Amino acid sequence: MRYSKSRINAYRALASPSLISLSSKDPILTAFQLSWELKRLSRIENEFKSDYEKLSTQCQEYASALLAETRTSKELEIILNHDNENPPALFENEIEKTNLSRLKLAIKYKQKKFVSHPHCQQLLVSLWYDGISGYRRRNIFVKIIVIIFISLIFPILSTIYLFMPHSRIGRILRQPFIKFICHSASYVLFLCKLLSFSNFFYYNFFF
Repeated sequence: MRYSKSRINAYRALASPSLISLSSKDPILTAFQLSWELKRLSRIENEFKSDYEKLSTQCQEYASALLAETRTSKELEIILNHDNENPPALFENEIEKTNLSRLKLAIKYKQKKFVSHPHCQQLLVSLWYDGISGYRRRNIFVKIIVIIFISLIFPILSTIYLFMPHSRIGRILRQPFIKFICHSASYVLFLCKLLSFSNFFYYNFFF
């Protein structure tokens, strides 16, 4: 009993936002690791499960509160792309700057409050629709027309990308939303061809 109480008191001190802010070089990473460890302890020591879960939630809320202090999109990108193993000064190109290492780490440690934070979601949406300015503000009919148009011309776009991957069209095709539409159109076309060939062989074989 004494050992369990002393351990939970120690974790109450370690999970204190003030202590993390003053003692940790990377407060967000420390909050992630503490939240993960406290969640693990809640499954081991069932007698103090509620206490450990409260401390774990406290760490998650602390990390989310730090994220809420960002004032610009640039600050938000710096936080979500921060990687302890690869400092920003070592990045050589723009692609590596959008690796979202801190966000991937939050997913690894199951930090739902951090990942679902509005600032984090806003950056993800802006990266998803990058290359199609104003798409989200269009009405549903314009969105459908854009999707159909890209789906119809994706063979031409793919051919251009094969020969000129670094051209303007090649850079557009690397955007997540455009890439998703092209991959979906390619898969639908493959299924249609597969279905037509199967019907062709069926009728030739039985009739």
